[in-house]
Amino acid sequence: MRTRKLMTICALPLLVFAAALHSPANSIILRHDVKSDDYVAKSWPEAIIDMPGEGHGVLIAPEWIVTAAHVIFADYRGHTIMVGGAEHEIEAVVFHPGYSRPPSGIFTGDSERSQAFLRGNHDVALIKLKSPAKAAPLPIYRGAGETGQHVKFFGRGSTGVGLSGQIARSGGTMRRAENTIEQADRQWLYYDFDAGGQALPFEGIQGDGDSGGPAIMSIDGESMLAGLVSWDVYDGDIADFQGGLYGMSGALI
Repeated sequence: MRTRKLMTICALPLLVFAAALHSPANSIILRHDVKSDDYVAKSWPEAIIDMPGEGHGVLIAPEWIVTAAHVIFADYRGHTIMVGGAEHEIEAVVFHPGYSRPPSGIFTGDSERSQAFLRGNHDVALIKLKSPAKAAPLPIYRGAGETGQHVKFFGRGSTGVGLSGQIARSGGTMRRAENTIEQADRQWLYYDFDAGGQALPFEGIQGDGDSGGPAIMSIDGESMLAGLVSWDVYDGDIADFQGGLYGMSGALI
């Protein structure tokens, strides 16, 4: 993950706003021609964290979790969070200085204004644990070669299939899917939800409930954090928005 995307540890002082286009934590929307059960994850990196309420985070150092900033809707200081099967107290939450909560009414009418806001926002935050976790952190990819790379997603949020879009909550089931990074633009990575011959065997796109979850890229056999699930790309009247359809695009911070 490029340093443009996530604040690094050395830069630290040591890192439901529910709307259809930017909902807290998105589980995976699937191919219609692959069995849903085949997307269920049998195992996943212990660095993937279930956030309080909804959404995910990723352990990137023994005392630090990174997540999408919009997932954090309360003061978590003093609360506990499970990391690798162990309970840890949260000491602090640090938002990216370029992150802003959305203005009132921005997710109504034509999507042009809301999409411009999302593109200009830095939807990332760090959670500091009071004591180091024993779980293995997921290293951050800091190169510039994401475009064209395959990434794997994990999430417990809403599900559905590409023909009809997002239709139901997953009931907490962890699913995994894959996709291809089509474009890297400033702090964002974009990918498309393809169908047919263009789709990967377990092609998928984020759903409500997956935000903050990792996009994991394999570099020389090592799993690395390339980005975090953030928002959906959409052009049109927000009242007509239907997430999870083939042809849609997702954005990773």
